[in-house]
Order: sequence, then C-alpha cells, then structure tokens
Amino acid sequence: MKNLINKIKEEIKSQAAEQRFIKSQRKTVNLVGERKISASEAVEQAQKNKRVLAIKYIAYYILKHGLEEPVFEKKIVSQYGFTRMVCTNIEAVKEAVSKCCGENSSLFKDLDVSYFHIDLEIKNMIDNWKKKYQEEEK
Repeated sequence: MKNLINKIKEEIKSQAAEQRFIKSQRKTVNLVGERKISASEAVEQAQKNKRVLAIKYIAYYILKHGLEEPVFEKKIVSQYGFTRMVCTNIEAVKEAVSKCCGENSSLFKDLDVSYFHIDLEIKNMIDNWKKKYQEEEK
C-alpha cells in the first residue's frame, strides 16, 4: 500500500507542475518565458485539470489516511422505476472531502447535487489507481 501511495503522490506532483505551467500560459500581456500554447487553450486546459486534480487530491487523501472509500449500489430513484448507482456511505465521503478541501470548497457543496457525481469520480479514481499500479507491480 505504501508503494501505491508513493506512486500516486508522484503522479499528482507531476500534474500539479503541469497545471502551474498551464496557468502561467493564460497570461496575454505579462507572460514571462516562451508561449507554448495559446492563452485560450491554456484557460480551457487549466479549468479541466483543476477539477481532475482536486478529485485526485481527495482520492489520495482517502487512501493515505485509510478512510472509508465510496461504496455504490443500484437503487430505484424515481416513481417510474429508474435505477442508478447511489453512494451508500456519502457521509464518510463528505467527511473526507471536508477534511481535505474544506466545507467551503465547491466540491464539498457539489456532493449534495446528484448530477455532478463527485463521489463516483473519487471511487473511479481510486479503482483506476489500484488497477494501474497493481498491474505494474506484477
């Protein structure tokens, strides 16, 4: 598990460094250094990476501190019989997000809005990391 945590930490560090570079490329007037991508592309990439990086930080926090991972099961969510995957331990996920990002963060507030699926993104990130890094060890 320690090896998994270290690999995840390095992945997050490299993406954070990339994010710092992309954010610097957003400048249109006082750019220091050489322009590698257009300012509009940099804005789009920075916004996409911001959310992914935040999800990674939360998933890393859950794994590092041995907190309860999100658990999902199919439930009927409407009177018409529609089913969807619902997080059964959302309170544990909320606690992890509040400890990692704070209760004023947009991700914490979005946990109550079901169509953002932040809890599912966190679960998928954890599952993908475990699969990816366990395959590398074999």
